[in-house]
Amino acid sequence: MLVVLLGRAWADDRVALLAGALVAFDPISWLVGSRLWIDGMSELAATAAVLAGVWAERRGTVVAHALASVALGVTAWTKVPALMVAPAVAVVVLAGPRPPRAAALAALAGGAALLLIGWLGIVRLGYGAWFP
Repeated sequence: MLVVLLGRAWADDRVALLAGALVAFDPISWLVGSRLWIDGMSELAATAAVLAGVWAERRGTVVAHALASVALGVTAWTKVPALMVAPAVAVVVLAGPRPPRAAALAALAGGAALLLIGWLGIVRLGYGAWFP
């Protein structure tokens, strides 16, 4: 559903339905979705982070950028390599028709960084290593 919403945000209903159909019939998503792996949750979080970036760019408020940052931080919680979506979120926010304010950019970077640093600290305390 989130892929359909991205398709609608960037194009039109036809593109949204095509994108949704491609995801619905993607054999990799079917494979990981049929098992208790975290890949599906990671896909969902990454897509939500990009969609939140689109929403933040359109709203232009600091709160919207902070919420997009939280979505990006939750993406990092599912799987650290899922942070590869961070450049996509940055491009979505920066490529809009109006440049974001400095406070909005700080909120975008800060929320995700706080969530990631907090999570890494908890992992370090619990396991005795940064990446066990």
